[in-house]
Amino acid sequence: MKAFLIDPKEQTVTEVETEGTNRDIYRLIDAELFDVVRLNDEGDCIYVDDGGLSRSNQSFFQMDSYSAPLAGKGLVLGCDCKGETRSVYVDSLQTFTPKVRFISRETAIELGQVLDNINAEFAKDHDNYIAFPVADIIRSAAYSDESDKG
Repeated sequence: MKAFLIDPKEQTVTEVETEGTNRDIYRLIDAELFDVVRLNDEGDCIYVDDGGLSRSNQSFFQMDSYSAPLAGKGLVLGCDCKGETRSVYVDSLQTFTPKVRFISRETAIELGQVLDNINAEFAKDHDNYIAFPVADIIRSAAYSDESDKG
């Protein structure tokens, strides 16, 4: 099936073929666990490294339809109404690529801080709400200047 692979270190978005299995997703995004972020109403999702924000020397990107920073490689696939993976809904790489923005570590921290502030306000009125501190997680990861191209 058709998918789009986002590589923030190389600052590329490429079309790839995948079986859509967990094993294939792990391989393509270089991760042991993944999280899934919904991108649009058609069912396209992006698979990212679950621990990506805390990995050392990470590169970051952001999507037009998702305000939080994303770390490491991302794989965009579709998902049907039963939760099964399918080809990406967006019909072309040229249509999709402008929706990706490669960002610096500093910008990722700034975006994370905005999200953290919103979550802190929301948590004041919701006793059981737990949010992880995005900006602090990024700040705590080991980092060197060579990893930041954004």
